[in-house]
Amino acid sequence: MLRMAVFVEGGMGLLAIGLGYLFGYQPLAMIHVELERWPDALGLAAIVPMFLGFLLIGKLNLEPLRLLRSKLDQVILPLFRGLYLSDLFWLSILAGVGEELLFRGFFHLWISDWLGLPAAVILTAVLFGLVHWVTPIYALIAGLMGLLLSASLVYTDNLLVAILVHGLYDFLALWYYLRYVHKAGPAHG
Repeated sequence: MLRMAVFVEGGMGLLAIGLGYLFGYQPLAMIHVELERWPDALGLAAIVPMFLGFLLIGKLNLEPLRLLRSKLDQVILPLFRGLYLSDLFWLSILAGVGEELLFRGFFHLWISDWLGLPAAVILTAVLFGLVHWVTPIYALIAGLMGLLLSASLVYTDNLLVAILVHGLYDFLALWYYLRYVHKAGPAHG
C-alpha cells in the first residue's frame, strides 16, 4: 500500500512540477516557510470545518451517507488496517504534497490565468472531487473540501498551508476512522 501511495501521490507532485515547467508555472515557488505570517496560521483553520464535516458524515443516518460509509469500509479499511501510525502520517502528508502541488499548485494557476480566479477555484474543486470519486456524495464532499483548500491558498497566498491542511486532515480522518470507528488500529510505531 505504501509503495503504491508513494508512486501515485508522489507521481502527482512530479506531474505538477513537470506540467509547471512545460507551461511556465512553478508550484514549488508558491511554498513559503515564514513562521511570522499570521494569515498562514488562520488559513490552517480550514481543517476545522473539514474534520467536523467528517464527524457529521459518520453520525447522520441518511441513505447516501450510509452507502458512502459502506463503500469506504470496503475500500479504505482493507487498505489502511494494520498500518503503523507513522505510516498513516507520512502517507497523509505525501497525499497533501502531491495532490496540492497538482491541484492548487498547477491547475489552480493555469485555470486562473485562462478564466480568472473564481473559475479556477470552482473548476479545481470539481476536478478534485472527480479524482476522489468513490460515490457521487464522496465526490461532492471532496469537491467542497477542494473549495476550502483553494480558499486557504487564496487567503494566504501560500501553497504550504493547503498542503498542511490537506495532509493533516487526511491523517486525522484516517486515524479516527481506524481507531474509533473500526477499532482497527493504527498500529503504534
